[in-house]
Amino acid sequence: MNIRARIIVKGKVQAGGYRYIIEEAAYTHHLTGRVWNQDDGTVQLICEGQKRDIQQFQESIWLDDFMVQVRNMEVKFLPATGEFEYFDRIPDLDPSRATLERADAAARALRALDTHLSGKLDTGFGAVSSGIRTMDSHITSMDSHITSMDSHITSMDSHITAMDSHIGRRFDRLDQSYGKFGKTLKTVSKDMNGLRSFGAGMASDMKGMRSSMSSVASDTRALRKAATPARRRPRKRAAASV
Repeated sequence: MNIRARIIVKGKVQAGGYRYIIEEAAYTHHLTGRVWNQDDGTVQLICEGQKRDIQQFQESIWLDDFMVQVRNMEVKFLPATGEFEYFDRIPDLDPSRATLERADAAARALRALDTHLSGKLDTGFGAVSSGIRTMDSHITSMDSHITSMDSHITSMDSHITAMDSHIGRRFDRLDQSYGKFGKTLKTVSKDMNGLRSFGAGMASDMKGMRSSMSSVASDTRALRKAATPARRRPRKRAAASV
């Protein structure tokens, strides 16, 4: 449910673009009504809308800066009439005063723009600085990990070098051992070949001796036969006659 609020603002509130600020704040809070300057130096306004919106609107127009200083705000709530379609700013009847207020409003707008841009730049530079610090932290962490990895790789390289040296010594020992064993096998093989040749020679000599013995045996048998006299057969006796 909409209500109406009649507000009188006191302090250093005329000029400085204050009515432009009120007009923009009313638009932001969905209010309708009007605002104008009074001859006593106050600013008065009538607005209609939701009570919570009007209260937030009051807070937003209570300013205290270089150009506007609000010292008091009288508020009176009334039933809404619905007579306003927009929120309007009633211009001053004095052209010079109106011109000065527009100049003040422009100066305020430039000041606000500068503050906004400065804030954005500060925020942007802050975000960039924070990002750079985060990146630096990550880079430092990565550098630490890389250093650790390099240490592990160096350790692995040392172990591999030690293993290679150990295996090399083992192979050298094996080569020496198997080299000696190979020489021994060659010597044994040579000796076996010599024995085999010697055995073959002995076998050949034994065959010669066997042949010679066979000839001797044959000659001995012939001599024995020739030396043995021939046996005579006994004669048969003739039968006696009677």
